[in-house]
Amino acid sequence: MLRRAVEVADAYFPPDAGLSRRTLLSAMWQIFPQVQNAKSAAARTHFELQNFDEALAMASAVLQASSTADAQTNASLIQGAVQVVTGRGKAVSFDELSSPDAKCIACLNEIVGETVTDEGSGAPPTASRLEDSPLAGIVGLREDDIEISAPSRLVLRCTLGELAARGGVDEPWVRQALVAALQDFDTVQPTDPTLRPLVFRALTALAAVTNQKGDAITAEGLFHTALDHAGKYKIPGQRAQTWRSWVSEGFAKMLSEGRHAEQRKKEIEALQAEVGDSSLAVQRWALLYVPPPVLSGGLLVTQMLTFASLAQKPHVILEGSHALQNLHRDWKETSLVDTCIAGCVGRKRAWLAPDEVTPREGDSSRPALDLGWLRPLRGLPNEDAWQAMEAHAQNPNVCGGAMDITPGMFVFIPHGWWHALRPLDDVTVITGPSKLSHHYHTEEAGTT
Repeated sequence: MLRRAVEVADAYFPPDAGLSRRTLLSAMWQIFPQVQNAKSAAARTHFELQNFDEALAMASAVLQASSTADAQTNASLIQGAVQVVTGRGKAVSFDELSSPDAKCIACLNEIVGETVTDEGSGAPPTASRLEDSPLAGIVGLREDDIEISAPSRLVLRCTLGELAARGGVDEPWVRQALVAALQDFDTVQPTDPTLRPLVFRALTALAAVTNQKGDAITAEGLFHTALDHAGKYKIPGQRAQTWRSWVSEGFAKMLSEGRHAEQRKKEIEALQAEVGDSSLAVQRWALLYVPPPVLSGGLLVTQMLTFASLAQKPHVILEGSHALQNLHRDWKETSLVDTCIAGCVGRKRAWLAPDEVTPREGDSSRPALDLGWLRPLRGLPNEDAWQAMEAHAQNPNVCGGAMDITPGMFVFIPHGWWHALRPLDDVTVITGPSKLSHHYHTEEAGTT
């Protein structure tokens, strides 16, 4: 690592540029430990996007590298989950993991693989099956509840309740787990798009359990509430579609088996029309859980995880934004800061133009789009605007440039340099602790 850091510093600065070299090397020293976490994060995103080969390859690379314990644990869980989905193997054994959260998640994923098999439905989780596992206390079968994070507890209770309800398990712990999952959801209020559907998933399973007990009126109310929540979950993709489909499927099944099935035939048909076809592999995928990675520092992966389920080609940063809105320079409070970017996953196109932009009044980190050469670019389509910015950066009269940031590549951006980054692949991760105190340079915001 240090040898590579020195090589990069030598490529940037002459031997007598001691302060600049120290700034760059310090930034790189803090980047290295984050790279494997970034790869683990990207592997999880590939898993959510159904890119199983990419997820498995990336997780395997993390396991083979000298990674942090958190990155190794997440990679093991991803590897096991992919093996369960694809039928290439089993989930990682919880005995191989030390983290309580990881042990419980591995145990859950193992149960998913054993319950939803390629031959059909296997044996669902029962009290006798769970009582000797790390999951017993979480669903109320033991008093010695294990200490795990609130999001993990929510997922475990909901998914175990779902599996049991779908398998017709008539045991007290099932209802208890689902009610507790709904209480967990109210407490956690998750923002992760893979966790938000848990509210209607738990309601659907609870409705099935309630109907099984003979209370069809309450069950119907629960199904209607689940449908309302599912209607608010608009993220596309096979996994999200499967979660929503389970609500309609369960409700249609209850109505078709009820006393008034003939009178409610049109309602049943409308619900059945919402039920999508899904293979057993997709059902397993929808039930498996891979936790989000532990991220820190300057890791720029939050947006990637949040919008992963959209699976949109990232020609712009967010839908509706213009390419020019990506142009910026790095500030903290009233000071410019140096930036060292490391490519971790995928490719990004970067262009730099040191002094070619006038800052926006009152916001020195963003450009004034109505001044200078940027003004005519405002009305251009995104692709044309990107090309125009890149052409300007590569103009011989401009001290700038353009390049691709690939995994393992480092780019040092001195303070005050305007720059823009454009994703070239579906999943991209870069990291860079650009706002460290020793990177500050005295310059008041608003000055040029």
